[in-house]
Amino acid sequence: MRKPITVALLLILPLMLLGLASISQGLTLYDNFKGPDIDPAKWTGSEGSAGPTAPNTATARKIAGKVLRISLTTWGKTDSDSGTAGSQSTRLAVTNPAPITIFQADVTVQNARVVGCAANVSSSRARAQVIGAFFNDGTSSGAGDRTGDILAGMQSHRDSILGDQILAFITRCTNASCSTSATLFFVTFAASWVQNVANTMKTEWDPGGNQFIYTLNPGPGQEQHSLGYAFSDSNPPVLDFKQLAASNSAASCLPPANRGVATMRAVFDNVMVNP
Repeated sequence: MRKPITVALLLILPLMLLGLASISQGLTLYDNFKGPDIDPAKWTGSEGSAGPTAPNTATARKIAGKVLRISLTTWGKTDSDSGTAGSQSTRLAVTNPAPITIFQADVTVQNARVVGCAANVSSSRARAQVIGAFFNDGTSSGAGDRTGDILAGMQSHRDSILGDQILAFITRCTNASCSTSATLFFVTFAASWVQNVANTMKTEWDPGGNQFIYTLNPGPGQEQHSLGYAFSDSNPPVLDFKQLAASNSAASCLPPANRGVATMRAVFDNVMVNP
């Protein structure tokens, strides 16, 4: 996530750890979306929006064709040629995320569209994410204050400047509501996504090694990276979640230039978690 709302620290760890040994002991199928409806015992849905100045105009979460389909269209602000209104998302979250330290899903981008702004150095970005909160770094003041919550995950995205990429990241909430955040570390996979082709994305928290391990398409030929950290991980996140999401950020742009926009339509399947 190259352009979070607030960036306090941005470090790239170029660890091309192909074949890095995983610490996991095996995974269990959480949901393969074969029922007619999203299972309310397993999932809860929500949406985040910046409001009428940078609206979400189309969104959906549904099971169709025995897979989960999530889509979102987000428009940029028109009051400046600087920045974005932040990341807006539509998401489906696991009902009981606390025991989960390994989160995996198959992700297929069906369609992605981004329009940036020539006068704005910030890009428009459409993302399909597998993401979660794993711990707090100890800076929260207490209940309700998400400052210091540490999020990690993987995403396929289309960027109006950088093109199509698959990223792994560690992000830190920088205020109580986590409406601002900082991408602490990220790594870009050598492989990218191809429209209508599934990629398996696996994020594994290894607190003993002070790291997250990210695997693209586990098995022979997999690509794997590790991002380490040096802060306290003994506190649970203030808001624990593990979720699948379409998340967009659209570049702000003054008229009469084309308005920034980002659209993501993605399919998710075969969600796996540690027992």
